[in-house]
Amino acid sequence: MLPWNRKEVYLGSSMREFCKVQDTLSSNHIRYDSRTVDHNATTSGMRGAMGRFAEDPAYRYQYYVYVNNKDYENAKYLLNQSV
Repeated sequence: MLPWNRKEVYLGSSMREFCKVQDTLSSNHIRYDSRTVDHNATTSGMRGAMGRFAEDPAYRYQYYVYVNNKDYENAKYLLNQSV
């Protein structure tokens, strides 16, 4: 899916919600792309380790889910119904 032909339908830090979004889209035959960003991977050395000391590990990862522009409205509707 090309970046200019997609819209973000989910952004969050919960793996449980991320999996639920993927399951909902898959079961309704909506094609999607996803991306996971590890915020700890961008820091290194002692400064990076000290900066992570008090962080909540539940927010280490950021999950993104994208659908095609033409599927966006339907995907948002289905995701709102599954909440």
